[in-house]
Order: sequence, then structure tokens, then C-alpha cells
Amino acid sequence: MNDPLPNPWPPTSRSVTGHLAAHAPVFKPHRRTLFVFGIFALLLVVVLSGPSALALLLPWVVIGGLLFYVMRQRSTLRAVQSQVQRAGELTMLRHHGKALAEAWRAVPSLRQWPQFHAQTAMLIGANLLALRCYDAGIAACDYLLKLMPPDHPAGQVLALQRASALLHEERLADADDAMRKAAQQELNPLTAAMLAYAQTYQQVKTHQADQLVGQPEALPQRVRALGYDAGYAYGLVAAAMHERDDHDQAQRWWKLATLLLPASAIMNALPETRVLAALAPAQTLAEAMENDRRG
Repeated sequence: MNDPLPNPWPPTSRSVTGHLAAHAPVFKPHRRTLFVFGIFALLLVVVLSGPSALALLLPWVVIGGLLFYVMRQRSTLRAVQSQVQRAGELTMLRHHGKALAEAWRAVPSLRQWPQFHAQTAMLIGANLLALRCYDAGIAACDYLLKLMPPDHPAGQVLALQRASALLHEERLADADDAMRKAAQQELNPLTAAMLAYAQTYQQVKTHQADQLVGQPEALPQRVRALGYDAGYAYGLVAAAMHERDDHDQAQRWWKLATLLLPASAIMNALPETRVLAALAPAQTLAEAMENDRRG
């Protein structure tokens, strides 16, 4: 768990692909499993060879050994689950640097558990994207998408995260292709909201503000499933309004955005919104609740 992290850190796209591939799950019988079957075979031979002191004693020795083996496996599984869970909790708390390091260190111990390997690889990708290491995050998404069927719900989330990251990397044609593929699939409320956000960002990136501002009132319903992160979409609408010199609407949408997220978080994640720095932000819901508690 204390293995050294690669240099440079956060990792590059090449490091991410190499790390995940080098510790990919092994889909074959483990040597310890073969050893257990071998012991059973030996026990069967001894028992069938006839009554003897060894034949009476050996079954109890084997049972004791198997109990020890099972307890050891359970202990190892609990340690693995604990490490993956810790990385997930840190991700939810938005401690992305610590979560990334925890998930990265967990990967080598997960070769026996494909489900934990995939879950941890998703955590690595999510935290890299949150840290704005978009190229490395795209590499993690690409690795996982090769392992999933195209219509898998988790695969749809990854594909749309990847599309947004491609926009950040100015790979606009690749992003457009990814969004067109996603739009042809049956999406759940979360992935539909992720697609709406990506399309909004695409319109801002490509200076298609006229398309965006023509129908902004439908956006809150489309991105509702994003929760607090819908504030990023509202910030993009505010930037589009500002580009059209509609300052009243820009202020309105910026206040909606900053009700959900701090202005600094939005501007750090979306450089296009930094033109709004002079606008007055609203008090976030979290800040309002804290002030109410103190009052």
C-alpha cells in the first residue's frame, strides 16, 4: 500500500495505460487454488489405499489447512475491499489527489478480483479528470471502454466523461463523434444529463452561442440529474450570454451557477467562464446552510 508513486505525478497517459495493463486481472486458476485441488487428490488417494494411521489423521490435517486458507483469503479480501472503499470515499469527498494515490496503489493487489480492478480503474480515471489531467483521464477511459460492451451503463458514463475531456483537450472532432454515438443510444437520466452538459460545452467551445442562448430555459431540466455539478452547465450559459453582451442574462445564469458551486471551482474547471470574474456570485447553498447554522 506504500509503493512509490510514479514520477511525474500525477501520472501521464502512458503511465496510466502501462500501470493498468501490467496489473490486469488474471483469468486463470490461481496457484493456491491448484494447490488445494492437489491436496484433495492426495487425500483421496490415501483414503482409498486402505485403513492406516495416516489415512485417519490426514483428513483432519487437511481440514485444518483448508480452514486456515479460507481465513487467510477472507482477510486478504477484506483488506482489498477496504482499500478500494477508502479510495471511493476520498473521491466522493473530492479529495482527488489522495483518492488517486490510494486507487493507484491498490491496483497491483487486485489481479484476482476483476470487479475491483475495473472499479479502481474507474476511480483513477474520475480523479484524473477532476484534477484536470485530461489526457491521462482519457487513457483510463479508453482502457476501460475496451473491456465493456458499448451499451453498458457504466460504459456510457465513461464515454461521456471522455467526450467532455476531449473538449478540454481541444480534440473537437473526436468529441463530436463520441457525442453523436452517445446520442444514438438509450440513455438513463444521468447519462442524458451528461450528454446535455457536453453538448453545452461544445457549443461554447465552438462559439455557437446563438444556438445555446436560443433555448437556455430547457437546460435546468436536462441537467438536473447532475446535482450540484449542474452549476458548471449554468456557468457555460452565463459565458455564452456574456459573449452576446447580454449582461443581465449573464448575471442571472451566473447567480444560478454559483448557488450550486463556488465561483472559483467553476472558473478553475472551465476557463471559458473566467470572463465572468467581475460578476457578483451568489452565496452557495452550502455557504447559506453554514451561515444559518452559525446564526
